[in-house]
Amino acid sequence: MQTYTFHKSERLKSRKTISLLFQKGRTIRKHPLRIRWVCIDHDGEYPVQATFSIPKRLVPKAVNRNKIKRKIKEAYRLNKHLLYNALDGNENKFAIIFIYQEKTIPDYHDIEELINDMIPEIGRAFNSFKPFRK
Repeated sequence: MQTYTFHKSERLKSRKTISLLFQKGRTIRKHPLRIRWVCIDHDGEYPVQATFSIPKRLVPKAVNRNKIKRKIKEAYRLNKHLLYNALDGNENKFAIIFIYQEKTIPDYHDIEELINDMIPEIGRAFNSFKPFRK
């Protein structure tokens, strides 16, 4: 049976990894989301660590930023199994950040549809990544 959880070890909290995402991360864009990702070294049981961001300059009220963030997290939580299935056999670990880039508060169904469209693209990008080996 499929469990739709978002465990603490799946959440990206490391400031060092988040700064690495912005310095060396690769980007996938599909309006109004921009996704930055990077291959990382971590010993967690999950292949992807994720975090979510909504810029304060676009959405000034914290209540609205949190509402958008909750909708994106929920859509990711319910559909991340598709990403994990696409990564089956890939031993690399990835960090990913979802950045919402619009001033309006989206409907949940629009966000879920967008996440569903982006997950196969993210999986292809992850699987095509070849890390440097020494």
